[in-house]
Amino acid sequence: LCAPAQILVVQRFGGKANLHVHLHAVVSDGVFALREGLGVTGKLQFIPAPEPSPAEIADLCERLRRSILRRVVRLGAVPGESAREMLSRSHGGFSLDASVCVAADDRPALERLIRYCLRPAISLKRLTYLPEAGLVRYRPPKTRPGEPAVLEWEAVEFLRCFSRIIAPPRLHLIRYAGALGPRHRLRPWITHAARQGVPYQDLLAGALRLPAVLSAVSNTVRKAVSAAARTWAACMRKVFEIDPVLCPSCGGQMRPVAVITDDRELDRILAHLSLPRDFPKTAPARSPPRATAEETQVDPRVELWEGVDEGPQSDWAAA
Repeated sequence: LCAPAQILVVQRFGGKANLHVHLHAVVSDGVFALREGLGVTGKLQFIPAPEPSPAEIADLCERLRRSILRRVVRLGAVPGESAREMLSRSHGGFSLDASVCVAADDRPALERLIRYCLRPAISLKRLTYLPEAGLVRYRPPKTRPGEPAVLEWEAVEFLRCFSRIIAPPRLHLIRYAGALGPRHRLRPWITHAARQGVPYQDLLAGALRLPAVLSAVSNTVRKAVSAAARTWAACMRKVFEIDPVLCPSCGGQMRPVAVITDDRELDRILAHLSLPRDFPKTAPARSPPRATAEETQVDPRVELWEGVDEGPQSDWAAA
């Protein structure tokens, strides 16, 4: 049983707050293997792989390009003529870079790499809003020769451009693959070794012995954590950013002591606390008030950007 470990991050933005979908992958330069089967004890070992050559990277990029284009054509996302035109190019819109390598014992460098993969679309320190002029200015971290150092949009145009970066609903932007996959049998061993801080040399020698019962324990813990994450308190914390079981007086964690099912007792307790005993009554819906063109808050310039795809500097932003 062996597999590499991989974390894949989908980024939908470029350095100029533009839509630019690309992937960042943090991949182990080798495979994790479990020796001596899944008996009473097992040995977790890391087997390093040789560094890929430029020819191997180019061959992998070409295979990925053809495989991805075949799939998007089959899904109807790209016409067949466009796919054939991209295949005729030298690169065809695909590139693969594998020049970044982090040593096994350099944890700060690994943290910087992962933080870079998980960075937000824009930096608020580089963003400026001029309300008197209705303009948004942004200083990109990197510029090419001849490009402006500061990008400028009207407020409505900036919202239109930024809304394209927002991911579609229910789309996971962080994915785990290989030995770190959610259901992979090596994941409990690897995460346990990471929490224990096992030295890299011990992983190379396969000196780490882990009980096979760890997998069953990990599955039990995973199910308990999953059930706790679906509780009403966890949902309130995630949606409204409040902790409903936190005591407002002492700050401690409250726990249930009784369940009241008698409505009369509930009315008595609410009356004692001076709280309303009935649900609030909402007013019926009414039609929106009529407003003149001068009084409306809707900017008529919004209609100008419907279906327009140019950026603030269309001559170089497309590049």
